[in-house]
Amino acid sequence: MDVLAIVASPRRKGLVSTMAQRVLDRAADNGCQVELVNLYDYNLEYCRGCWACCREGHCILKDDFNILFDKVLAADGK
Repeated sequence: MDVLAIVASPRRKGLVSTMAQRVLDRAADNGCQVELVNLYDYNLEYCRGCWACCREGHCILKDDFNILFDKVLAADGK
């Protein structure tokens, strides 16, 4: 099982990151593949509401959203 934790706290080593890592450590102890993602490590643009994602099948913004989206889709435990 793949477990993904996504952290958006401005403190990289703060309480939220520490707690998420502890949960992931327990999951890893039980045989899961784990990953901690900090959103501050990614370039993410705000949605512009152009609806190109619906028309084109993908977002026109050149950011890291698709990388994160693929990680979420691949994870079993969210």
